[in-house]
Amino acid sequence: MMAPQSEIQPHGHPLAGFDEAQLTRVASLLPMSPTILLEVQQALDDGVSGAQHLSRIVRRDPALVVTMLRLINSAFYGLPQQITRPTTAIAYLGNQEVYRLVITASIVNTFRRVDRALLEGFWRQATLSALLTRDLTRSRARWLSSSTAWTLGLLHEVGALACLAIDPTAYLRISEWRATHHGLPEEAERALGVAPLTAYGAILCREWRLPHLFEVAAVGHRTGIAPADTSVDEADYLRFTAAASGLAHLVSDQLRDDVRDQLAEHVCELLNIDSHTFWDLVIETHKLRDEAERSVSDLLS
Repeated sequence: MMAPQSEIQPHGHPLAGFDEAQLTRVASLLPMSPTILLEVQQALDDGVSGAQHLSRIVRRDPALVVTMLRLINSAFYGLPQQITRPTTAIAYLGNQEVYRLVITASIVNTFRRVDRALLEGFWRQATLSALLTRDLTRSRARWLSSSTAWTLGLLHEVGALACLAIDPTAYLRISEWRATHHGLPEEAERALGVAPLTAYGAILCREWRLPHLFEVAAVGHRTGIAPADTSVDEADYLRFTAAASGLAHLVSDQLRDDVRDQLAEHVCELLNIDSHTFWDLVIETHKLRDEAERSVSDLLS
């Protein structure tokens, strides 16, 4: 089934409530895009993207290399042998795949300094969403890249990380409201009158010059509705990301019955499935939690 598409009107975009001064302030508080990420982006834009050249750029940041190699050698890729050098990774995986790894590793490392317990909780949920997005893509749209799906699933809620880094008080207020009222983040934001976490995600994507699809996921993962200018494939990536995010929240969060019912209905609509198939997916989601837990340990060690 095609993803529902509707043009996101200005008032529906999470940045609609921000004036220019507020946007500038939030952007100024965000961590700067790592130099290595900018240089990789520039090399790809300029067409100077040989394995040796990209490897020389990446190797200048040893911490980034360590995180990248952890991701490459994780269970997701299932490589026949361990990769220990960036040059080998680029030659084996290709430029675009390595670019996505650089983005992921940059975000992991940049936001590593926030509260450890909150960080582990975020990445546990994100990793579960990533595994689900990957599996939904493999089973329902094999023509799409499962590694792209995995990355979108992992990073679609990056706005929460950005908020945690620059306005931890707002993030904690949202978390406390959710713990008390057993609702979703968007309910807490409305009740508290705080900026939506998706707005932080949109600003980060723009300030870091991330690919358009990353902002589509960061902004639209709650509804699964893509902007009118989104391609068919991008809309499908968003649909699977939104469904995976919903399943991860259903399995991991303490939610009221009415919220759980609404979220279950939303997942069924996104995937065009009946209740029997939905419950099969819930069971599969539970099974993936152990793998997600191991992935978080590897990512943050």
